[in-house]
Amino acid sequence: MSEHNPYLLSDPRLLEANRTAVAYQLGHGTPPGWLLAPGTGPLPIPEPMAVRPDSPRTMELLALPFAWLPDEIWARYPHETDPGYATRVTVALDAMGLLADTGDGVWYASVEDAPSDADAAARTLAALDGDADDAGTMLVAERMRARMLKAWPGGYPAGEQIGFARRTAGLALTANLALAGMRALDMDAHGDREGATGVIRAAMRVWPGLFPDRPDRDALAAWVSDLHGDAVGALRLLNRMGLASDGDMEALR
Repeated sequence: MSEHNPYLLSDPRLLEANRTAVAYQLGHGTPPGWLLAPGTGPLPIPEPMAVRPDSPRTMELLALPFAWLPDEIWARYPHETDPGYATRVTVALDAMGLLADTGDGVWYASVEDAPSDADAAARTLAALDGDADDAGTMLVAERMRARMLKAWPGGYPAGEQIGFARRTAGLALTANLALAGMRALDMDAHGDREGATGVIRAAMRVWPGLFPDRPDRDALAAWVSDLHGDAVGALRLLNRMGLASDGDMEALR
């Protein structure tokens, strides 16, 4: 059931589908490079380039939480890896109550009072760019900052969170690689060879150099067996950190 956890991913096809869906929301037919999907969870994370004035900026962009995040959270800091950055922003969304379980899986929570028509969106974007003042935009931005300060009363500790996210990303990657391998093996064992092949191919795209290259069943089973102990340890640490439930732990048993 890892697709309901923002840090766990057993089916990399879901991440690819989510990335394509978000890219479409943001006005891109093909996912741009700044829409990160490093396999540390099921949700893609856009970098701040998504809101640049020279990028397509749709009304749907403003329905997502990213453009409203305080700069110190959404900023991409020097030396942050893609997995570390994506995890840090995901942790912030989680801590600020900006993720929701739709029943079909985890997704971004709706932004209250986001622009609902093109004129309001244009005013909001002008205000976010610093080119105009808009009371509605300021209200939403202030609510976001209040969410941040509720999670971190002393202000967002960027340096601390960068280190925390780097460690968390490593744990998530270890667990997710094993979860994806186990899913493919289980699908193959139940006669869904096409589905198993789809998971393997998606895993090779999402985790190049980390997931085995075109493994047969025996090779994949051996690889998962070798990884299993580390993955259980990683998931146990995520559980202790409050980022994985006891139910999530069952997935690797």
